[in-house]
Amino acid sequence: MMLKLNYLKWVLGVHKRDDNFHFITILIFVLAAFNIYYKLNWTKDGLVSAFNLWNPSWLLFGPLLFCAYKSLIGRPITLSWSHLWHLLPFVVASAFYVFALLTTDMANPWAYNPFKWYQNSFIIIAISLLPYSLYIASRILLVNTKKGANADALIMSIATIFVLISVIITMMAIGWGVIHIDMGIDYRYFSYGLLLFANILILSYWISASKYTRKKEVELDELGKSYSHASLSADVALAYKQQLIEYFEKEQVYLTPNLSLDLLSRELELPKHHLSQVFNVYFEKSFHQFVADYRISHAIALLNMNNGRLTIESLAYTCGFNSKTSLNRYFKQRTGLTPSEYQLQLGAQYA
Repeated sequence: MMLKLNYLKWVLGVHKRDDNFHFITILIFVLAAFNIYYKLNWTKDGLVSAFNLWNPSWLLFGPLLFCAYKSLIGRPITLSWSHLWHLLPFVVASAFYVFALLTTDMANPWAYNPFKWYQNSFIIIAISLLPYSLYIASRILLVNTKKGANADALIMSIATIFVLISVIITMMAIGWGVIHIDMGIDYRYFSYGLLLFANILILSYWISASKYTRKKEVELDELGKSYSHASLSADVALAYKQQLIEYFEKEQVYLTPNLSLDLLSRELELPKHHLSQVFNVYFEKSFHQFVADYRISHAIALLNMNNGRLTIESLAYTCGFNSKTSLNRYFKQRTGLTPSEYQLQLGAQYA
């Protein structure tokens, strides 16, 4: 089973990139807001922690953060059987949650073992969050991603927040469950306060991205005027755009060294001037830059899979470049490093 998630043009307008980054941040935002609402109640005595089972949806934050990172590096977000293990902790915890809920009298919950066992298992939130957060933070520090500094900073900030929450949860588990001390304060408030801060950061990013999108729409309208003779409607152009994405990702045509706009036009049986309009107006980049982005993503994946142990020359030709010079130029534009420098960092990481 393979399901590709393409949520196009409904978050920030029709000219946004064809990725899922904004949709994933929406899911993180909604999940955080839901958890805050679930646990914290405002009463006449002020803000209090609800007396209920911890929410298993906490175990979705790590996988969602991982999906956000995949979108940042330009990889398609897919759902396949090999990826379902990311959801296994959530599924198991949800089943345990339902069992504890159905077998517990909430008027006297601590008299029931399922309730006690489930509540005392909250340490798995930290066990889930910490590996995802540390891995993604380390990868973002290593490679500059496709969406730029603002998106990188957002995911890095969320990963840092999740690390802090993991530390707080671990402190709570040790204090309450191991050394059995009265910690003097309910540290859950700090965890949910950090979730609230993460949502503020996401909102700030959306506002900034919306302003950028409006600016780009004005620029694209001006650019589109130069293609008015092509008489290509927006609906047809978007259909061509999706066809190009699917063709590149399925056929990996970018690995062909002699790939040209003429060749692509013949292969897809689409007019060359229409393809040129789609690349420049709807992808916001030239045909050569579009192809180079796919080739660099492939090069990064190969380097990561081989722990950097590839010759630069073989890497260039494997990825469709005609020379090491072209690979070096586009690779540095994308990552801020040459392939050799990237290899050195990978070597240090795996040493």
